[in-house]
Amino acid sequence: MSGLLEYLDALQVLAFVGAGAAASWQWFRQRTRPAAYLAAAFSLAGGVMILSRLLGDVEAPWLTALLLGALAAFPWLLAAFAWSFAGPLPRWLRLVGVTAPVLGVWAAALPPLLTEGEAWTLGQALFVTVFLGWWTVLAVLMAARLWRAGSRQRLVRARMRLMATAAVLVTLALIMGAVSGPDADALVDAGASGLAVLAVALFVAGFAPPLPLRLWWRRRSSRLYQQMQVALIGTADPEGVAEAVVEVLADLVGGGVAVLDQDGRVLGAAQLGDDELRELAARLLAGGSLPEHASAHPVGDAWLLVRSTPYTPVFGQDELELVGAFSLHLRIALERAQLYRAEQAARQEAQEVRRELESTLYGLSHDLKSPTVAISGFVELLPDATGDERDEMLAHIRSSADFLHRLVEDMLELSRIGRTQTEVAEVDLAEVVRQIGGRVRVSHPGAVLRIEGALPTARLNPARAEQLFDNLVGNAVRHGGREDITVTVSAHHRDGWLELHVADDGRGIPAEERERVFELFQRGSTSGGRGSGVGLSMVRRIAEAYRGEVDLADDDVGTRIVVRLPQEVAATPSPASTRSA
Repeated sequence: MSGLLEYLDALQVLAFVGAGAAASWQWFRQRTRPAAYLAAAFSLAGGVMILSRLLGDVEAPWLTALLLGALAAFPWLLAAFAWSFAGPLPRWLRLVGVTAPVLGVWAAALPPLLTEGEAWTLGQALFVTVFLGWWTVLAVLMAARLWRAGSRQRLVRARMRLMATAAVLVTLALIMGAVSGPDADALVDAGASGLAVLAVALFVAGFAPPLPLRLWWRRRSSRLYQQMQVALIGTADPEGVAEAVVEVLADLVGGGVAVLDQDGRVLGAAQLGDDELRELAARLLAGGSLPEHASAHPVGDAWLLVRSTPYTPVFGQDELELVGAFSLHLRIALERAQLYRAEQAARQEAQEVRRELESTLYGLSHDLKSPTVAISGFVELLPDATGDERDEMLAHIRSSADFLHRLVEDMLELSRIGRTQTEVAEVDLAEVVRQIGGRVRVSHPGAVLRIEGALPTARLNPARAEQLFDNLVGNAVRHGGREDITVTVSAHHRDGWLELHVADDGRGIPAEERERVFELFQRGSTSGGRGSGVGLSMVRRIAEAYRGEVDLADDDVGTRIVVRLPQEVAATPSPASTRSA
């Protein structure tokens, strides 16, 4: 049994010395206050054990004061370690620290405690009781604080609770060794030494876990990582990429993680409350400093925001180093998602252009067929025609040719809208309408064009402004169904829009045709088959080029077309009036 005791005794010394070396290495790597307290605690305990064995036969009060004072400082340093994560030590703990040297001086004033064959005096028993009480209270407080710390994060929680358990075990080992006294049973001594070695092993596993233990703790992270890889393969949008990454990274770093785009919009977040996330995003966008334990890493056009806990830097430095690798991974995935989204948008746009081109070609071929067939037929009949017949045929040929010319011109103008003649000037819309009114009186003498109220001066391309009203007014007088039709033009400001109204008192457009007439080559049933079917489509295209829209209003009589343009298009209004153009 004595051989086992000597072996356990040597193992206990090696355990504390090894723990001191490991803790000192952690402090050298991180240079943080918690690491410093931990390194001091185990280095001190290891030094006490070495000195007590080297100088075991020396009976000197100063040596007793030194060894017991240093041993009393061990639980205080562990308590300081537990509280140092939150900042400076609380005042009560700093005051309690004075007790350690007092205990050392008290021990020096007493007879030796470990003299074989002698019972403890009252003073010695009182000292041992105070010493054990001091140690136990500090160890229990430290264990309770570490047990609660990191309860929201799996890896930190596992490490903290290992050390909390170790603090309890080392206290039990001390009590077993002290209560049994100098003449302790060998089995009790062996149990106390074994508990001390186990406690130190748990401490080391907590603050410097070996690779196998890390891999065991990370088994859930490995599963999450595999799930993330699968999710990224099937994800083609930035939000899906962010959601796939943040949970894995939050599990690794022991805190909250979020991915924000360059405008501060949250693409994905894990383990961060809404209020905290808003505060961090606001600070990041404002260029201010982030709170302690929070960091932002650029990932292309986005940001990876990491908020670790106070415990993570000591117990997860290698996990924090993974943030850099995940930043690269995330940037590549986001760029792939953005490229895919851009490719999908380009493909959709190309499909829409193709459909529009097919529709245009079909309508154009249909509209070209009738006048070309008419021209071809009349040309064949022309040599055999008499004088009056020849004149009538030439008139039809001329009319068909004019229609073809108008159709080609309209198609060219339609293709240019939004790409040419984009320069903007201040255009007096009232003057534009008056000029169109002059042309209308020549072709339709019975028609009346009126301006009601004030028409503004607008920031538009002059040619497009004239096209807009020419098509609206021309459509009304040609297809209104009466020679004395009245067309009224007015302007209104509503809900951030400049509304241009062109209304007539003609026969109107049936409700079921109100959307179709704005499509290319589509004519209303009231048009009598005349016209190219391009005019209203051109009106809509012009409005959309200025981020506007066109609708048909519900009127009891005639047709009212409303063109809505953004309010910033309007400049200064013309003088209010109601007059004929």
